[in-house]
Amino acid sequence: LDISRKRPAIRLPEGVFTKDFPGYTVYVGRKDERRSKLYDISIYDLKNDLMMTAPVGELK
Repeated sequence: LDISRKRPAIRLPEGVFTKDFPGYTVYVGRKDERRSKLYDISIYDLKNDLMMTAPVGELK
């Protein structure tokens, strides 16, 4: 999910399921805003009934 192209100013709160992206629910366990890193990420693709997880991600 390319968050930066869809909603560049989005704030992904820690420990909250975010439904700001049509067809997706995003969960971020922890953030390091200084390094633009996200940790314990889950992305639920509601259209295709898929779940993607990653231990670490980066916002660009």
